[in-house]
Amino acid sequence: MSAIHNFINIPDQKADMENIDRLIQITNIGIEAITRIYDDHRLDKNVSTKLFFLQENLIYRIFAAFHQYELLIEGLTDKSVIDLNVYPFSGPLEAHPTIYRYNNELSSIVDSLFFHLCSVFDYLGHFISYIFEQNKDRTLDWDSLAKKARDFYKDKLRSSVGIREVDNDIRIKLEKYRSQLIHRKRDSRYIGITKKQQSNTLDLIFSAMPETMKHFKNIIQGYDSESKYTLDCLPSAVFYRTLRSINYLIDFLRADMINGSTFEENVKNPKGNEPHYFVHPVSKKILPRSEVIWTDYRQQLGKFYQDFNHRGNGM
Repeated sequence: MSAIHNFINIPDQKADMENIDRLIQITNIGIEAITRIYDDHRLDKNVSTKLFFLQENLIYRIFAAFHQYELLIEGLTDKSVIDLNVYPFSGPLEAHPTIYRYNNELSSIVDSLFFHLCSVFDYLGHFISYIFEQNKDRTLDWDSLAKKARDFYKDKLRSSVGIREVDNDIRIKLEKYRSQLIHRKRDSRYIGITKKQQSNTLDLIFSAMPETMKHFKNIIQGYDSESKYTLDCLPSAVFYRTLRSINYLIDFLRADMINGSTFEENVKNPKGNEPHYFVHPVSKKILPRSEVIWTDYRQQLGKFYQDFNHRGNGM
C-alpha cells in the first residue's frame, strides 16, 4: 500500500484483483483436493452427492464475495469524479446529492462483501464438519464447529488447533463487524473532496472510518491509526486473510484424514467404477489418486507466495 493525498491506498488495483483471483483459483484446487483425499481415505460412499455439494457451495460463496470486490473497484473508479457542469450544486460540497448517492452505493457493496465473507466461513464450517461428524446429515456452521474445536475435538483432531487459531485471528472479528452492521448501525465513510476550478469538477476519495480500520488492525500490515485508508484497503486485506486461513486449515484437514486412513480397504473394495489409486511410474508403488491434485495444489500455492513476497506485497 502507498500514500497519496494523505490517504493510504492500494497502488495497483488491477494487480491486486489479479492476485486475489489467482489465490482464489488455487484455493479452489485445495478445496477439491480435500474432497478427493476424503474420498480416498474414508469409506463414505456418498462423497459425490454430499461432500461435493458442500464443496461447490463453498467455492460459489468465495466467488460471490470476489464479485462484490470487483464491483467495489469498478465503483471506486466510476465514482471518483463529479462534473459540476452536469450536476451543478450551490450548497456545501459535502452535501452534494450525487456524493450522497455514490456513498450509499459504495457502502452497500462493501456491506455485501463482508456479509459474503462471513458466509464463506459458515460454508467452510459445513464442509469441514461433514468430514469429521458421524452424522453426515447434520453439518455445523462455523460457530458450532469452533465451539466443538475448543472442547469435543480439542484432543482428537489436529484440525481443532487450526480452527481455533482462525476463529481468533479473523472470524470472530468479522462476525462482530457484521453483527454491528445488521443490528446496530451502518458503517459511515469519510470522503475526501477536491474541487478543480479549471474543469469545474470534484475529485472524490472514499475511505473507511478509523474505528472500522482499528477493529481489523491485526490484519493490516503496518497499521497506522493516524492515517486514512481508501475504501478498498480493508476488503482486500480481509479477503487475503480469509483465503490464507482456508489454505492454512487445508493442511490440518489432510493430516487428520491420512491419520486413520482406510485407503488400503478402498483399494481392495472400490466404492465405484473409478479406482482410488494410481501406480507410480518409477517406484510402481500404489498411491491415492488424490496425491496428483494435492501435489499440484501445493506447488501452485508455493509459487503464489514466492511471487507475492518477491513483489514486496503483504497480507
